[in-house]
Amino acid sequence: MTIEDIKKQLQTYERKFPTAAVRAAVEQREAMTPILLECLRETAEDPEKVANTPGAMLHMYAIFLLAQFRERAAYPMLVKLLSAPGDLCFDVIGDTVTEDLDRILAAVCGDDLDPIKETIENPEVNEYVRSACIRALVRLVAQGDLEREHVVAYFRSLFNGKLEREAYFLRGALISDCCDLYPEELLPEIERAFADDLVDTLFITMESVERAMSEGKERAIRRCSAGGRSRIRWPR
Repeated sequence: MTIEDIKKQLQTYERKFPTAAVRAAVEQREAMTPILLECLRETAEDPEKVANTPGAMLHMYAIFLLAQFRERAAYPMLVKLLSAPGDLCFDVIGDTVTEDLDRILAAVCGDDLDPIKETIENPEVNEYVRSACIRALVRLVAQGDLEREHVVAYFRSLFNGKLEREAYFLRGALISDCCDLYPEELLPEIERAFADDLVDTLFITMESVERAMSEGKERAIRRCSAGGRSRIRWPR
């Protein structure tokens, strides 16, 4: 399959997943990577154009293929796209925000965590995007690419002022991710957040934290590591 044929088959939404075109893109990785990066760059530069183009799909395949390739050059473009205001990121990549964005970020970020942290701490960014960025740090720990102690220390800084006081949902997401890492060291911060009514209790409760504690550290970390081996789910 030629490069143009691959691009054409990935360009717009079809009911049937383009298995042959995706496989050909993987087989011709070297030739396809610049094309995919250019598509992602254009998407990050003008997300509204993509959001308003019926059936546009090349940008989605670009994101997933570049993640599969673990292409570091995709990282700054992806972060720029994630910084789109309001719900625009959802308009462009849909449920990928909540389902696979953490895996995608973990695949392309390498050891450069600053853009992820800056996105987490930016109150102008969509809260679900920020939540996925928090989750990406947990996934890096689960994959063995980042020390748990580093993430615990950073999460403590989020509790202690790096998250805005009104970030109730995001703080709940943070606590949920603390539970996946085993929340022992962060228990004082978690308890204070609940006591100060700074957590969306529709998302998580103190009882959930207590259950995570009762699981035991070794078992929790083993479960977290097993989750780190899960694969990115391609858009269908």
